[in-house]
Amino acid sequence: MIEQAIFFALGILVAGLLGLIILPALWWRAVRLSTRRLEMQVPLSMDEVLAERDLLRAEFALAQNRLEKSLERERDLRAQERIALGGARVELLLRDESLAELRHALAERDEALVRERAALVETQAQLGAAHLLLDDRSAASAQLSVLEEEVRDLLQKIAERDARLAEIELHTRETSSAI
Repeated sequence: MIEQAIFFALGILVAGLLGLIILPALWWRAVRLSTRRLEMQVPLSMDEVLAERDLLRAEFALAQNRLEKSLERERDLRAQERIALGGARVELLLRDESLAELRHALAERDEALVRERAALVETQAQLGAAHLLLDDRSAASAQLSVLEEEVRDLLQKIAERDARLAEIELHTRETSSAI
């Protein structure tokens, strides 16, 4: 057991001695490599310093130029988007204006239709009265013919106005659905 301890201690001493012999060579190699790397990083002359500074300036100018071009492209894109948006707003305002005019015209025609229907009711009442007079008097037949003619004319006018109203309502629906 003592012999093993002696061999073990002797092995440790030999390994330490070999380490001390190899360590300076590794140290000098590390120093040489570090020195070479530092020499490559540090410029040796004023021309190299100026060239490095010029290179940095050129890289900065190139990066700044790229940023300016990108900014200009973005500005152009935003301007085009604003132009398109303005055109869409104008178109929308024109459509709103047209729709308001159509609604106003429709309201006026509705009022005219109501007046015509009131006139029709009045004419029908007159026609009823005329029929009573016809039964009572044979002389009123001429007046009845005139009133019937007026009723026909009014009925025809109402039919025409109803047709126009239907066209306006159809056009209004188409315009409303288009918006």
